[in-house]
Amino acid sequence: MQLELRVASEVKDREGARRARSFSSRILTRLVKVPALAWLSRHKVALSVRLVGPAVMQKLNRRYRKKNKPTNVLSFPLFVPRELARRKTKRGLMELGDIVICPTIIRKEAKVAKASYYQQFFWILAHGILHTLGYDHERTARERRAMERLEQHLRRSFRP
Repeated sequence: MQLELRVASEVKDREGARRARSFSSRILTRLVKVPALAWLSRHKVALSVRLVGPAVMQKLNRRYRKKNKPTNVLSFPLFVPRELARRKTKRGLMELGDIVICPTIIRKEAKVAKASYYQQFFWILAHGILHTLGYDHERTARERRAMERLEQHLRRSFRP
């Protein structure tokens, strides 16, 4: 699998942008080893990651989720799961979508969770990538469990 990754940072977090690149690559490399996602290995995968501050994240969250507060991550999959399933069988570029991350929120959550900033960043990025692959934790309990299993699988592989 080849990865075409675009990272844009609107915050002063150069290290975060660098980690977004390396973490995205590591996450996707781990995911292609999961039988249900092995189809990814046949594609060149494209993904965009944007790092923003709390004010921008709050505007996006209000606009797209009707929640007037900043959040840690928003994912904008390019395809709905049914369309993604049809594209699995084709070779070539697989554009997954866009992920918007708020490092300020991640730092706060890391402190509460007693985790390092990079552990939390890795998990949030993995969470966003899974959403671009059609996983959802809000539709059904079964889907939530499937997504949580993959997140745990990825968390075990974390190394800063």
